[in-house]
Amino acid sequence: AGIECVVVEGEANDARHAWNLVTINGNTYWVDVTWGDPLYQQDSSGQSLTYRYFCVPDDLMLNTHTIDYGAGDPDSDSYVSNVFQYPSCSDLSLDYYVRDGSYFTSYDRMSVYQYFMNRFAAGQYQCALQFSKDICQQAFDDLLSGDVPYMQTIMAGWFTGRVTCQYSTDPDTGVLEISFSS
Repeated sequence: AGIECVVVEGEANDARHAWNLVTINGNTYWVDVTWGDPLYQQDSSGQSLTYRYFCVPDDLMLNTHTIDYGAGDPDSDSYVSNVFQYPSCSDLSLDYYVRDGSYFTSYDRMSVYQYFMNRFAAGQYQCALQFSKDICQQAFDDLLSGDVPYMQTIMAGWFTGRVTCQYSTDPDTGVLEISFSS
């Protein structure tokens, strides 16, 4: 495909793991195809395919992934530390959520409401959005907590009758995945 790609080893979820560093249009990005594979894991919302770790910068990937900068087996005497260096990844332009129009850098209920209304109008009842790190917790708290969470208010305004909502949050990436059914 003409994409420069390097395998990076380290740890994730307290286990040895590998992922990729890719260069596209002169910018470097982290990609973890394992954690995006629909056969690898399914979360409680029923969503299986995730783009949380597709073309992401350092601040998203390195929250959950620890790079091993050495060469050889880390558990052997032949291991040599600090062999590899990797460029900084800071560009967000190819992040899935940015390209999809579902990345929020500021939080207000009306913007989130409009996002869901646009998805519902297009017949999309499963969707995901991402909040930047500085507003992630505020958004999750406002949308999902309380006696009558705001998400329930959004659903009541759109759907008539009984509505089921399943969602999952990922504070490490700021992603909210949600599905509705009536």
